[in-house]
Amino acid sequence: MKCPRCGKKIYKVEIIVQTRLEGRLRGNRIVEQEPLGDVEDSREIKCPECNQEITLFIEEKEERRNR
Repeated sequence: MKCPRCGKKIYKVEIIVQTRLEGRLRGNRIVEQEPLGDVEDSREIKCPECNQEITLFIEEKEERRNR
């Protein structure tokens, strides 16, 4: 995905690290989607170049507990 302001490519690895640093995510994967209106599913990250805030959608990883 690209930053809308400066056009720097932001890789999923950077996004995962950045969101994990907030202490909220553990093992969730980042899915690039258009905002659908679910406020609680979105995360704001900032572009490392220009500090433009970018809204991402997090898709919760389903944990399988079949024993």
